Amino acid sequence: MIICLDLETTWLDTKNDKIIEIAMIKFDSKTFKVIDRFSSFINPEIEIPEFVSNLTNITDTDLKNAPLLLDILKEIKEFVWDTPILWHNIYFDLDFLENNGINLKENVIIDSFFIANFLFFDKHSLSLESLTDVLWIEFNWAHRAINDVEANIKLFEYQVNQIKKLKKEKKEILKYILQKSEDKWLNFLAINYLFENVINIDKTIFLKYFIKLFKKIPLNKEKDELNINKIDFNFDKIIDNIDKLELRENQLKMSNIVNESLNENKKVVIEAPTWVWKTFAYLIPSIIYSLKNKQQVFISTSTKALQDQIFYKDLEFLKNNLNLHFTYSKLKWKANYIWIYSFIRFFDLDESFSLEKTSFILKIIFWLYKTDSYELDELDFYPKEYQMQREVNADNLLTFSTKNLYSSSEPLVNQRKLAKKSDIVIINNNILFQDIDSWGLILSKPKNLVIDEAHNLEDVVTNSLKKSISLLDLEKNFNYIKKTLIVNKIELQKLDDYIDWLKFNLETLFWLFEDYLNSKMSNEINYKKTLLKADFYDNFIGDIDIQTIILSIMSTIINIKDFLALLPDNVYLDINKELNYILLFEDVLKILKDKNEVVNNIVILNSNSRGFFIENTILNPGNFLEKNLWDNLDTCVLTSATLKTNDNFDYIKNILALNSFEFYDLISDFDYSKQALLYIPDNLGNIKNNTSEVIEFLEKFLIVTKWRTLVLFTALFMIKEVYKHIFWLLKEHNINLYAQWIAWWKHKLINFYKKNAWNSVLLGTDTFWEWIDLSWDDLKYLIIHKIPFMVPNDPIFQARSSLFTNSFSEYSLPKAILKLKQWFWRLIRTKNDSWIIIFLDDRIYSTSWWNSLFSAFPKDIKYKKWDYNLLIDVLKNKNIEL
Repeated sequence: MIICLDLETTWLDTKNDKIIEIAMIKFDSKTFKVIDRFSSFINPEIEIPEFVSNLTNITDTDLKNAPLLLDILKEIKEFVWDTPILWHNIYFDLDFLENNGINLKENVIIDSFFIANFLFFDKHSLSLESLTDVLWIEFNWAHRAINDVEANIKLFEYQVNQIKKLKKEKKEILKYILQKSEDKWLNFLAINYLFENVINIDKTIFLKYFIKLFKKIPLNKEKDELNINKIDFNFDKIIDNIDKLELRENQLKMSNIVNESLNENKKVVIEAPTWVWKTFAYLIPSIIYSLKNKQQVFISTSTKALQDQIFYKDLEFLKNNLNLHFTYSKLKWKANYIWIYSFIRFFDLDESFSLEKTSFILKIIFWLYKTDSYELDELDFYPKEYQMQREVNADNLLTFSTKNLYSSSEPLVNQRKLAKKSDIVIINNNILFQDIDSWGLILSKPKNLVIDEAHNLEDVVTNSLKKSISLLDLEKNFNYIKKTLIVNKIELQKLDDYIDWLKFNLETLFWLFEDYLNSKMSNEINYKKTLLKADFYDNFIGDIDIQTIILSIMSTIINIKDFLALLPDNVYLDINKELNYILLFEDVLKILKDKNEVVNNIVILNSNSRGFFIENTILNPGNFLEKNLWDNLDTCVLTSATLKTNDNFDYIKNILALNSFEFYDLISDFDYSKQALLYIPDNLGNIKNNTSEVIEFLEKFLIVTKWRTLVLFTALFMIKEVYKHIFWLLKEHNINLYAQWIAWWKHKLINFYKKNAWNSVLLGTDTFWEWIDLSWDDLKYLIIHKIPFMVPNDPIFQARSSLFTNSFSEYSLPKAILKLKQWFWRLIRTKNDSWIIIFLDDRIYSTSWWNSLFSAFPKDIKYKKWDYNLLIDVLKNKNIEL
């Protein structure tokens, strides 16, 4: 027998929040037939938070006459006894029960989440609701305990049947890995369901199976060059010869600019609005140029999503329709690929695996049976897996080393070989800038480059070059190094002495930095972040010699590196990734020891739930780009739908140091006077203190419109306030309210919304809106709460602001305008779309700079500023015209 168990609670704090419902179903472990049930509300003796009632559909009235937990404690224990327990993410529920006097952790614990984690690795969300939805498992009502339990039993039965259907080789691997797990429920799973007639395999057979999963990537064949020199670039004729494409005037203009840039070694910036279909406008001339001149062209994107779209869709289409034999490949940064060597070392260093590691290893192996790219970003990882993911990715110089026994099979090695022989190489901006920072080890210095989505290059450079160090991560690295040396029977005493001295000095240094952070921030703030400034060093002059401490630390790091360098090759290879982190630590310390270096970089001190850590990135991205990229290119094309502010390119030219570039802008094909309306209510008051007025407006507006609405906020706390106040009201009108704060998975939230767009409203932050596409069928109204200014106390914003004479007008305002343009231009995708954009921030009409904000919107857009009650009346009568 097995018992499936679920709780509903007043929220997520297992020590302080209360249980409000418990449900259990006892079922036969072989037939899955229900044997017994137990279900009860529980009086928590406190009021339920409103948002919890919204989520669970349990009210204070439901619980008023319910028993106290103490009253049914004995009944619960007798029902469970020593029976195995099943649930999805069960340890949360077990902690709640333990803190309330019911300890079930000695029972066999079966967590269907960890089974789903490897069986259904390709699903965007592994929540119970999402899995039952995509697997077509009946689920009557989420977040009511008994219904959740019934759905979980069906999910578990489905999982067992899927495992039974596995092919022989997969079952043998599954048995081999599960037998290395230290969790007894996995052994229970194996005995009861999995291994009838499945043989035991040893490590040698497992490695044979594993290595076989890495198929060699076929290198591009030599091309027939007979007619290449006869190719003429004539974009309109090329498009005419492809039946499935229609020629667009702006697309033709852009393609000619790109063609001229490539052939005359020019650097250009092109603002190309939606509907240009700019990918073909730069891909076709790039392909022809590469074939004629035998030079590679690199196409770089900000997002991996666009990178994959260009590779799998656009280039595949052109290969089949362009009548030219060209080659192309895709390359991502080292950390995106699995590293065979490091994955295998899991089996050398660990005699047994934790539950999390067992599930992670199986997830990787099951994925390897399906993937062709070997790119780890095909997978979604939950928080505890990120450290394991870092341990097995190929972000290591020794990936390419001849000392790596598996180098001929390593996906990154083969992918780099393929890229070197390709006419077109699709990369992303992260690999572009990280490779520059790593001496061009992957890309071999591109000469012809097209950068799409160029509007956010500043942020991409900043994040790509960011380095982060913490004592906790350093401790983990040293623990792994020592564990490796112990396995290889290497004496540790000398290394231990170095590490002890290093830790002593580092703890002193980090204490000083943390004390500086606390002096700048209120003690009441849980997540602290501040910019390290020169006054840190000025304050300690005469008291503590910071430079001496850091020099002592760096001297000890040199001793550690020298010690590790003398290790045997196989051991050195095992710890090379950990050594790289020590080198990164050293790089940041070189900046910290010099006050002038700190001033000329961005150094951020952070304290949050992860502990205390220090981040470093470059201060001036334009200087970096000019020195390390622009000056080294023959040709460069920067393009995006949104690059201009105040009807000029001054901001982007200044921030990215585009002094050697020519600038072009293409006029949109859309008729915004007919397709879009910008509406601004003028009776909401000042945006800084009008929360109640905004909520009142949203209540009235959403009850009338009912559907296809996205409300964008700049802060999560505002989402919480709106959700709490309007959920029940919308529910009474049969309107679904989906909120970013309530559901953790972005894909899950979007999928729920899309399926019910006809009566749904979505609340999200600005980051939520990035990189998602909602068609006109899904979205009719976009409501923007606030102008998306950067937070004034953000350390990066503070540091960059110092580079400008007037930081607001030259930096803050243009940056906000570009984000607004992105929000708007991503709305209208076709000539048949029509939208209403509602702007709730009064600063768009009440400030001295409001005129500049309007450059975020098309000049011909229809604009109305009304009392919002008038808008409501118009919408009620359904006579609004775009």
